[in-house]
Amino acid sequence: CKTFEVTVADFDKVIQRWKEYNITLGKNIKVISAIDGKSFTGKAVDLNADGALVVETEQGLDTVYAGDVSIR
Repeated sequence: CKTFEVTVADFDKVIQRWKEYNITLGKNIKVISAIDGKSFTGKAVDLNADGALVVETEQGLDTVYAGDVSIR
């Protein structure tokens, strides 16, 4: 079994590259949470340092770690 180490700097590069290819950023989206099944809409505005999607809603910023996301 081969193991390797990933540093924070390496993950920052992954996040930056992920942002370049992410088609949801800047778009209005609908999210169905994988945690509680609730849905909400908003605008995808960023990916945080953990790789979670940051969504701007009428109530403020929300962070999505798992769920179904569709572009509206």
